[in-house]
Amino acid sequence: MKNHLSIIDINDKRIIKSSSELASLLHYLKNEQKLLGLTFDNNTLKLIDYDELFSPNRFEDFNFNTTIVLDRNLLIAARNIFNNRCAQDNVDRFFLMVLSYAMFTNSLIDYNISLYEGGNNKFISAIDDLKKIRVLDNLSLDIILKLLFGEIKKIPVNEFKKAKQKTKQISEFLRKENYNKQLRLYKQTYPYFLKAASLLRDRNLSIQVRIKRFRTWIYDEYISMNIPIIIVMHSILNEENIMKSIFINNKEKLLKNLRNATWDTTILSYMREQCTKNHGHFFIMATYDVKLVEMMKYCFVADEEIDNVFNENKIEIKKIIEQNNKILKSKNRKNDVEERLNKLDIITEELENELLNHIYEAQMKSFEDLFIEAIHNLKLVSIKMNSNEKGIIQRICVPFDFGPSKRYKDGINRYHVLDLNSPDGKHNLAILPTQLIDLEILDESFEPGDYVTWKTNWIVPRDWGKYS
Repeated sequence: MKNHLSIIDINDKRIIKSSSELASLLHYLKNEQKLLGLTFDNNTLKLIDYDELFSPNRFEDFNFNTTIVLDRNLLIAARNIFNNRCAQDNVDRFFLMVLSYAMFTNSLIDYNISLYEGGNNKFISAIDDLKKIRVLDNLSLDIILKLLFGEIKKIPVNEFKKAKQKTKQISEFLRKENYNKQLRLYKQTYPYFLKAASLLRDRNLSIQVRIKRFRTWIYDEYISMNIPIIIVMHSILNEENIMKSIFINNKEKLLKNLRNATWDTTILSYMREQCTKNHGHFFIMATYDVKLVEMMKYCFVADEEIDNVFNENKIEIKKIIEQNNKILKSKNRKNDVEERLNKLDIITEELENELLNHIYEAQMKSFEDLFIEAIHNLKLVSIKMNSNEKGIIQRICVPFDFGPSKRYKDGINRYHVLDLNSPDGKHNLAILPTQLIDLEILDESFEPGDYVTWKTNWIVPRDWGKYS
């Protein structure tokens, strides 16, 4: 850092000037808006003013007194740079900015939680990722800056070898017991996101009812002292900010998004815990996820800021938090919580099934709406279904009706269609919702008179002229 900062005393006033490389780095980092600083002072968590993170005048305070917590996306970028010896995209370049910033300020880089997340419950793979990032950390600052500003296209082989030689045996840097602790915190947090997502899937509930049901669930089913509950409440009140693609109907992708959000919250919980243990120390969260940067602020908001975030719901949310904390002080309740926490896997499985049922119901409702729309607009439909005799088949069909079948007389709603392209010739089908895999409205229209040869008595009202 000495080579990039000049300290000049003029009339008892200290002026700090930065080199062109440092000035460019701070300019780029500031514009990215992807850092958030936090400190614990006078028994209060405080957000560091954003501009101060990039002021050389504060570097003396940050020097050897700052920890930069890395999100998973930057760890992946570090792995890519290690494998390719170059930065290939904006995420890779942002990691180089953060690494340079850490070197300028003599900050410690903490990648524990992102390593655990990448480990996917496999501790040994976290060790492999740590080895790679430590090699990059041992490169000289000048090489990092040249790579960042495009003066070199790849890390020179000899510099790479030097960095590898400096990298000591690092298996001791990751403690298995700490890994298990954070994994448990993740497992405790995940059910909250599952429950919040399940409530969000139910569009028939008002915000007030969602809050009430969530609060009841917390008291009766699951309470944890480690979860920043205000974040989850915000996810229910504002479904666009925290929950990632919550309304997609791909169950694998949805659950993956929820797990990612859970790890994000685990990082924040870890960061807050470290802050309160290290008075006067500075912590900076670095991520390429802009939404996560916004979410981080809600984790550490001061009381007056809650009003701006939650508006009229402030009193209700504060009451929930106070009641939750009061209940946790009860000895009997705490024992009950510990007993429930020992059944985490069962709780999680039940909540995942509940959420997937909501997805299934939403998907079925969507198919029903599309089918009825096709009836009204006289459009053919493409149907993919699981047939009893032929397995999965796809057919072009005329949509006739939706409702109970006169043939089966079991009261179950079915999709009544005419199969137009069956190898066995045109014939009627009555498809159960559980058989339906996909339904799409086609551009091709049909004339009812070409297919309706009986006296009609439709279940779904429509305007088909004399065939209505």
